Amino acid sequence: MRDWPFRRIAATLGALGVALLTSLAIAVLSTHPYEWMVGERGDDGVAMTLCALPSPSDDSRAIGSGLMLVAVLPWFVWIALRWRQRAWTAWPTLAGLGLLAFWAYRFFGRYALC
Repeated sequence: MRDWPFRRIAATLGALGVALLTSLAIAVLSTHPYEWMVGERGDDGVAMTLCALPSPSDDSRAIGSGLMLVAVLPWFVWIALRWRQRAWTAWPTLAGLGLLAFWAYRFFGRYALC
């Protein structure tokens, strides 16, 4: 019982590290190959938008969204378990909600109005 605070701190830091690595992977895998062109003006003087980017032949974002769903799924299970216990303010629950929102925005929200 004496090493209980150390285990709790180690588990918290481990979960935080996993959350940061997952968010980094989401950001990398959801990036459009031609996203660097957004904001540049073409010959007609109109700035390029995310919806007007050309589709690459080797676009792997569909595979990336599925892979990241597998990585975000444990956080979703954590949220569901905490929701049933009515313990919503725990930081892993908030981190899980943030990761789910970030995943949904990066893979689907940015292209919703295209």
